[in-house]
Amino acid sequence: MSIQFIAQEHCRCGHCENFFMFCQCEGLPHGNDYTFLSLEQPHANATSSDRLDRWASIVRLHPAAGRMDARRYVTDHKANLLRAFGARGDAIRRMMTLYSNNLEDPASPAALDHMKTAAREETTEAIKEICSNAVERFVTCNWSYMTKFDYMMVQNAFQASDSNEFPFDDENLKEIFVATTILGAMFDMCASNVGWRISFEGGNEKHPLVAPV
Repeated sequence: MSIQFIAQEHCRCGHCENFFMFCQCEGLPHGNDYTFLSLEQPHANATSSDRLDRWASIVRLHPAAGRMDARRYVTDHKANLLRAFGARGDAIRRMMTLYSNNLEDPASPAALDHMKTAAREETTEAIKEICSNAVERFVTCNWSYMTKFDYMMVQNAFQASDSNEFPFDDENLKEIFVATTILGAMFDMCASNVGWRISFEGGNEKHPLVAPV
């Protein structure tokens, strides 16, 4: 998949969404927290396979994450990963539902040490909605729209899951878990400690109930 890309037109700061020559954000590591806006949109009938290809192409364009050979990962793992999601996608959704329903403190999960939430009554439901959106993006391979927050929620759900219901020797679950490690490595390369809500494509998800520390 080839994406028409013009750096001066499509590449923005993920925090303020300004072109970099107009960005006044300070203290970000070089190459971190970029986002791509107004890229050519995928066709209406895009499949999970198409979305994986698009993600790999966008990773290649990123000034920091481009060090990862996402195209090689997709080439080597696509068939197995799509089969795994087809077989166990609903199980991953259930895993996330169980996780989000049983958070001891949904407003501040331990792994999210770089974020805080506003003290509002609807915070718990808001976090659940974010978890639901995150797992849906993950399972449908819409990874270019996933944020670091999304990845952390999926990873947390795996780590908190019941091994009797979600056995790690399940070949499909193992393939899916490998995908989470790939996403984690990618975000480690390109997302700053305050860049947890920035996706590669589409910019900054301005959740009203959460803000970076």
